[in-house]
Amino acid sequence: MGALLLQSALSVLVRSPLAQLLAAYLVSAGALLGATVFWLSARRLAASWFTRVSWSWVGLGLLAGLALKVAGGAVTALEQLLVPRIVPNNPVVTDPQLFRGPASVGLLVLATVVVAPLAEEVFYRGVLFRWLRAKRSLATSAALSGLIFGAAHFDLSLLLPLAVVGAGLAVLYARSRSLWPCYIAHACLNATSLALALLAMKG
Repeated sequence: MGALLLQSALSVLVRSPLAQLLAAYLVSAGALLGATVFWLSARRLAASWFTRVSWSWVGLGLLAGLALKVAGGAVTALEQLLVPRIVPNNPVVTDPQLFRGPASVGLLVLATVVVAPLAEEVFYRGVLFRWLRAKRSLATSAALSGLIFGAAHFDLSLLLPLAVVGAGLAVLYARSRSLWPCYIAHACLNATSLALALLAMKG
């Protein structure tokens, strides 16, 4: 949530782009998890999102991650075609300094494939979508939570692609009744993005 905005703010204190990005992800994850704990305690609810699922749901989570990567990429391509002024500027996939060596790549994987998907799934699907779903239809609550998910990244080029991704993950949560498939899909999507960025920079 707002990791790119936080990264800009942290640039005053930290010079390394990787350190800025990692700190931003940690602060964002902490804020999301803190908000989740507050929401649960205020309503005296138990966190029961990570219920066990069958291996078929695990496989579906992986397929959903790849499908959402393709869908998000298609929206990005269409967006660039219709509105050329909106240029993708996510440093996670555009800044070569973040891919300097194995240690840097390992830290990026930890932040973007492990930490960020966990915090974001717990908050956006486990709290926000769950709250909206209690008041609205599946389509409306998935669309609204997806738009908020996209907007929370504070990057115009990511708004619509991530809104599509967020809506897809919300539907996956509604169908599976567990955040495990969503977490797996989210991690798969982010890992694919990192892998493609790394291959592009090496090529």
